[in-house]
Amino acid sequence: MSRPFKQSRLAAGLATGLILALAQIPATTFLSQAALAQANNIKIDSLKVGDTGKEVEFKGIEVVGSTLTQDEFTKLFNKDTPKADALALLAKLKATSAGIAEIAPKDPEAGGLVIRGLKAEGIADGKIARLSLGGFDGKPLVEGQAATVKGGALTADDIDLSTLLKAAQTGSVDDIAPKVARMTWNGFEVSFPDKDTPATAPGGNIFKVSLGAFDGQATYQGTIPLQSKGGLRNLVLEPPKASAFGQTLAGAGLDKLDISLSFSGNYDPAKKSYALDDFTVTGVNVGSVGLRAELADVNPDSLKGTPEQKLTALMGTSIAAIELRIANGGGFEKILDFAAKQQGTTPDALRAQASGMAEQMIPMFLAGNPGSAQVASAVKTFLASGKSITLSVKGKAGPLKIAELASAGDPMALLQKVTLGAAAEGGAAAPAAAAPAPQQQAQAAPQAAQAGRKLIGIDAWNAIVGNSITGKNDDGDDLTEFYTKDGKLRQLADDDVTEGTWTLKGQQVCLTYGDDDDDDAECYRIEVQGDIATYIGSDGKGKRYTIVKGNPKKL
Repeated sequence: MSRPFKQSRLAAGLATGLILALAQIPATTFLSQAALAQANNIKIDSLKVGDTGKEVEFKGIEVVGSTLTQDEFTKLFNKDTPKADALALLAKLKATSAGIAEIAPKDPEAGGLVIRGLKAEGIADGKIARLSLGGFDGKPLVEGQAATVKGGALTADDIDLSTLLKAAQTGSVDDIAPKVARMTWNGFEVSFPDKDTPATAPGGNIFKVSLGAFDGQATYQGTIPLQSKGGLRNLVLEPPKASAFGQTLAGAGLDKLDISLSFSGNYDPAKKSYALDDFTVTGVNVGSVGLRAELADVNPDSLKGTPEQKLTALMGTSIAAIELRIANGGGFEKILDFAAKQQGTTPDALRAQASGMAEQMIPMFLAGNPGSAQVASAVKTFLASGKSITLSVKGKAGPLKIAELASAGDPMALLQKVTLGAAAEGGAAAPAAAAPAPQQQAQAAPQAAQAGRKLIGIDAWNAIVGNSITGKNDDGDDLTEFYTKDGKLRQLADDDVTEGTWTLKGQQVCLTYGDDDDDDAECYRIEVQGDIATYIGSDGKGKRYTIVKGNPKKL
C-alpha cells in the first residue's frame, strides 16, 4: 500500500445571523452607494451600522442575483419597515449568493469579535445551499475582563430555515427547528482570566478552552431526522493550576481535561424504532464511556416540535435494550491513587477491598436477579485487573415503557422485569476508547503479543498506536508507518516521508495523508494477532503488516 485503504443549530444560527445582520443596515446607507445602480447585484465596499461610538463596520458586502428590487431592498433594510412587510420580503428573497468579507466593531481592541468570510450561496424560500465562514477572532469581555477568542473555518450544507421564517410570520412555535444536512467546523480557542484566581498565583490565572473540530450530518424525512451522526474532537479545558478546578484535576493526576464525543443514530418510521448506535465520551488519559440503545414505539413527535411536545411523546417510548461500556484508559488507576491517599492506604489494597465488596454486595443490591452473579463477577474482574466492562439491560417480556419506568415506586420490583448481562475483559489494564478522538493513549507494546489472542476494532488499534507497522506498499516498496498518540502519523515509503493524521470512527480507524481532507480519508477495520496487523477496507479485502515496537525509523 502507498497508504493503509481510502473514506444544527449553530450553522442555522449563523445563516440567520447573515440575513438579520444585513437587515439591520439602514436603507439610507444602501441608497448612498453608487454600486446600487444595478438592482439585482449589490456591492458595498464599507458601511457602518449602529449607534455613534458603537458602530460595527461591514466590509465587502456583495449580493448577486437577487430577486428583490431596489425599492424592496429599501423596505427590507429600513428599520422603520413593519415586521410583517420585512418578513414577506425575506420570504420572497432569492439570490445566487450573499456575502460579507468582514464584520468588525469600531475598536476591536475594546471588545467584540471580527468575523471574516461570511457567505451564503443558493438562497431561496428560506433555504441556503451552503453557508461558509472563514473564521473569527477578537477580545470580547467576559465578566468585565478581556478574553482572547479565535475560531476556525465553518461550512454547512443544505440549511432549511423555512420553518423559522414561517413561525416568525405566523407566531407558531410548532416544529420550528432548522435543518442542516452537514456541518464541519475547525473549532476554536478561548482564553480568559479566572476571576477567582489571582494573576500572581503560580502558573498565572488564565483559563483556556479549545475545540479541535466538529462534524455532523443528518438526513430527513420532512422534519424528522432519520439518520444522524457526528462528533466533536478534543474539547480541552485547561484551568489555572492554582484554581480550585486545577487543584482538583491535579489531585486526579491531570493538568487538563481533553474530551471527545461521537454520536450516531437511526430512526425507522415504518417500525417506529430508534437505534442509538453510538454515544461515546472519551477522555485522554482517562478512558471512555459508551452507550448503545434500542428503542421501540417511538412517536415521530419525540424527534421534532417543541421541547414540551418531545417530552410528552417520549413518555410513550419503550426501551428494548441498553448497553453501557466502560473502557479504562488510565482513569481507574488515577481514581484509586486519589482515594488511597485520602484513606491512608495503598492502591492495591483499595483495589482488593473494592473487588471483594463487589462480589458480596452486588447480588444483594440486585435483589436476586438471575443476572446478578454475572454482573458481580464482571465487576470483580474489572476492579481487579480489568481493561473494560460492558453492562446490558433488556426487558424480560419485551420492551419497557419509559412512563412505566418513571413511575415505578419499587426498584426491586422493577429489577424482576429485566434481564441483566455483564462481561469484563481481564488482563493488564490498557487504554481503550470508542469515539473518533485521535488523542487516545495506547499501549507501548502490542497487546496480542502478550495475550496470544486476536484483537479487533478499537482494542486492535490500541495495540498499534505508539508503535510502527512495516510491510510493502502497492508498488512493492518498503513501507513503515508510525502512529503517535496525539492523532498524527508519519509514513516512510522507499525514501519518501509523508505526514498525515488518524481518527477513530466507531470501530474503524480513518487515515488521511498530505493535504487530504476528511472526505479523502481511508477507513479500515483493524485486526491484530500477535505482531501481525491486518487492515481491512470497505471492500472486505485486507493487507497484513508487522507491528514493530516504538519508532525504529525515527519518523
